[in-house]
Amino acid sequence: MKNETSLTEIIRFKSLESTNDEAKKIISTLSPEKPVWIIADKQTKGRGRGQNIWISEIGNVYCSVALPILFDTKLLPLLSCSSSIAVFDCVKKYLPNTEKLKIKWPNDILLNDSKLSGILIENIITNVKNYSIVGIGINVAHSPKNLSHETICLNNICERKVDLEDVIDSLVKSFNKNLLHIYKNDTDFLINKFKTNSWRYQKNIEFKLNDKVIEGKIVDFTNDFEIIVQTDKKTEVFNSGEVSFNY
Repeated sequence: MKNETSLTEIIRFKSLESTNDEAKKIISTLSPEKPVWIIADKQTKGRGRGQNIWISEIGNVYCSVALPILFDTKLLPLLSCSSSIAVFDCVKKYLPNTEKLKIKWPNDILLNDSKLSGILIENIITNVKNYSIVGIGINVAHSPKNLSHETICLNNICERKVDLEDVIDSLVKSFNKNLLHIYKNDTDFLINKFKTNSWRYQKNIEFKLNDKVIEGKIVDFTNDFEIIVQTDKKTEVFNSGEVSFNY
């Protein structure tokens, strides 16, 4: 598979415990000057947000980008926004109908309210160099079962076998394209595109923050990619937490 540009390196593995963990090793030992994609056919200890396990059967996309942060760290929250848009743009080209393709804040990709893709971002901030690790999983051939929410995969949606290598190639291109908006400080473009495709925007939700559940309506997103929730009593702004799948 050809790299999208000479500024991107791609490393392939048959199996890894976790692509994010491998990215940490590469950052620690090599201190890469350009983005490095780590792609595995399967993971044996894949992780999602919090304590969630990412089930990793062969046939889906499992990858992480070890990304040197070459932009102002004040813009770092936008990386979650640009990454989710990148995956959104990547998968929509394979879908016969994209009307119900949405992004659940901060970065789950849903179709018909079922999870198609997830993203886990971990940052390494030091006095010397700063990195982000963007872990991305896309359900291509398999949709995990026995989870607390519904899942879906591209093959079932398209009723055909979607080429895995084509999805990876499309993802790399889309990620690089949307990352440029951060370098250009094009915050309005990213936030507006996210808002346009946001799941349950201007609708009632349950918002989970640690052990607390807040009921309200998503009314907007800030330029720092915070979610604004209107409850019965007040408007609250959050930079962490999770919108519940339960609808």
